[in-house]
Amino acid sequence: MKDRIYRGTVRIVLASIAVFSLIFAVGLYFVFTNHFQGQLRAELTLLAGAMDAAEDPAALFALWADGATDARLTYIAADGSVLGDTEVESAAMENHADRPEVAQALEGGFGAARRQSPTLDEMTYYVAQRLDDGSVLRLAGDLQSAVSVLLGAFLCVFLAMPLTLLASSVMADRTTRAIIRPIDALNLDKPAENEIYDEFTPLLARLSVQNRRIESQMRELSRRQNEFAAITANMSEGLVVLNARAEVLSINAAARRIFRVGDADCAGRYVLALHRSPELMRGVRAAQAGEPTTGEMRANGRVYQLIISPVCDGGETTGLLLLMPDVTERVEAERNRREFSANVSHELKTPLTSIMGCAEMLRSGIVREEDVEKFSSRIYDSAQRLLRLVEDIIHLSRLDEGAPVAMTEIDLAESAHEVVRRLQPTADAAGIPIRESLHAAKIVAAPQMIDELIANLVDNAIKYNRPGGDVTVEVEPLGAGARLTVRDTGIGIASEHHAKIFERFYRVDKSHSRAIGGTGLGLSIVKHIAAYHHAALDVESEPGQGTAITALFPDDPEEH
Repeated sequence: MKDRIYRGTVRIVLASIAVFSLIFAVGLYFVFTNHFQGQLRAELTLLAGAMDAAEDPAALFALWADGATDARLTYIAADGSVLGDTEVESAAMENHADRPEVAQALEGGFGAARRQSPTLDEMTYYVAQRLDDGSVLRLAGDLQSAVSVLLGAFLCVFLAMPLTLLASSVMADRTTRAIIRPIDALNLDKPAENEIYDEFTPLLARLSVQNRRIESQMRELSRRQNEFAAITANMSEGLVVLNARAEVLSINAAARRIFRVGDADCAGRYVLALHRSPELMRGVRAAQAGEPTTGEMRANGRVYQLIISPVCDGGETTGLLLLMPDVTERVEAERNRREFSANVSHELKTPLTSIMGCAEMLRSGIVREEDVEKFSSRIYDSAQRLLRLVEDIIHLSRLDEGAPVAMTEIDLAESAHEVVRRLQPTADAAGIPIRESLHAAKIVAAPQMIDELIANLVDNAIKYNRPGGDVTVEVEPLGAGARLTVRDTGIGIASEHHAKIFERFYRVDKSHSRAIGGTGLGLSIVKHIAAYHHAALDVESEPGQGTAITALFPDDPEEH
């Protein structure tokens, strides 16, 4: 195409020279002027393109101003102020917003004008083009000097036709480049914004419609992708989308936390490289074979259910969907339920066995008359223990249900004193003195529950004490709440048992606990009551050094 344009331009120039040589004197001025203007515009297009493409347009213009170009350029801001000029100091130049070519460029993108330059005092042709940032680049050309040069060259045309042919060839080449340049500079991403020949308008219009259709489809795709990402990002369950080779296509934040990996470490990786769990491996392989599968996996001290479903197309597995909900609480609850059931069965069986054994012996008449009272006492004691155990189990069940209880402001010191007064006979019978260090401390709590908490702590301090020991009950007000501490000088608890003594039926010394009639549920009840009041429990104990259990109560549990 370039060669055809070039050859055609040469032929036109030669024909023009032959046909219009007689009227060359008249037509030369107009031809050259138009050519001169076209050259200015083409040059301006190049310069404006360079400015638009530059990261720092002002620095590029400064380079031109230092002599990188021979043309006179003026860099004008969108408000008409002169930012720079290659021949005159911009500070000495007035606002150019009223210049016709500048006004046209600001409004339509390009402008041209011819007038006597007040700066150069010559007839000058101006072309201006608006840049992408809204500023204007103006190029000026001296028509007088150009016409003088052309008139001088007019005589040479007849004297040196070879030179004329050469000039025609050069002109054709430059014209060809000027014609091709806008085509090469077409912006196919934004076809409607191109200033190009009318013949290209239908093509550019079709390209513009096609681009809009593609952009619409891309926006819709992006919207759906963002919606999917937003939904999966807020899921508490881990979600991983895999291809048929079990490579990660998408992974949400919960799954990254489970696998302890970053987003950049996941894309395209084999899922078993993220976590080498045998359960996960079996599930993935089964799903790749087209079989949905479920299982459980342990990671980071938690238990996760594995739900792996194949994505099939035409009977062929094209992907996998992995869902990992956290089921730790459910598994722990099930384990606790089984342990609780086993413990309850065992604890109930012991007193019932004693009752049935003694009752059987009494019924059979093999017990001597003088031993009847002893066996009856055993039956009564076992029944009492059984009753306490059942009552504690029922109470724990109610605490587990979390039923609301009326809360009121109480004095923790008064509640502690009342418990000490009530348990004083038990302490006296065991030879254990109870000391009090009670200071008024107001909290909002359920009075009956607080009474039970203190009673369990004091009762344990009496039961698990040593002969000659003592118990101290302390209440101290804090800035926002109160501290309750029950100390004893008893047998103490090894540190490895501290975290377990609040579990149901847990006993450090089972034989000693049964000997004193403990059910193994007292401290578990204390734990539940403390949790209900948002109180923190702390244990300080060493074997043979006694035990101190502290409860820190907030002033109002409703605020926590």
